[in-house]
Amino acid sequence: VQRKATLSAARKAMKPMAKAMKSGARRVADSGLLAKSIGVVGKNYRGSGIVVVLIGVRKGFTRQIGSVVSDPRKYAHLVEFGTKPHVIKAKKAGGVLKIGQQTVRGEVRHPGTAPQGFMRKAFGSKVRAAERKFAGLLAKAIATEAAKLRAK
Repeated sequence: VQRKATLSAARKAMKPMAKAMKSGARRVADSGLLAKSIGVVGKNYRGSGIVVVLIGVRKGFTRQIGSVVSDPRKYAHLVEFGTKPHVIKAKKAGGVLKIGQQTVRGEVRHPGTAPQGFMRKAFGSKVRAAERKFAGLLAKAIATEAAKLRAK
């Protein structure tokens, strides 16, 4: 009962934070797939009594765009933290790179990207509210279970 109540309260408390992360991800210029992939996942470790709740990019949200398969799990960290300017080289000497609809020979100097920080911003703005909501939901669950035990 304790683990079930804790997991339920933790998942419900984290939903507003996940919603804020989705909102921030929608501001990023991509297909909207990144925002759709953000969710809350919980796990009960029965042997130890530990309950873990994760918020982030979930698997199963790939999309085929032309010949490229887009998977937010492979680029979410690049959007969050940005990238430094770097050179992208073709795999084979004298080979061809396909970037979007453009085909380029040899190499391309990528200018880098600015960090968006949508996950960190959402966490910072919602962490206290999540803590309060979790404490309230857990207290309510404990009171409900106590009332059930008293009724027996």
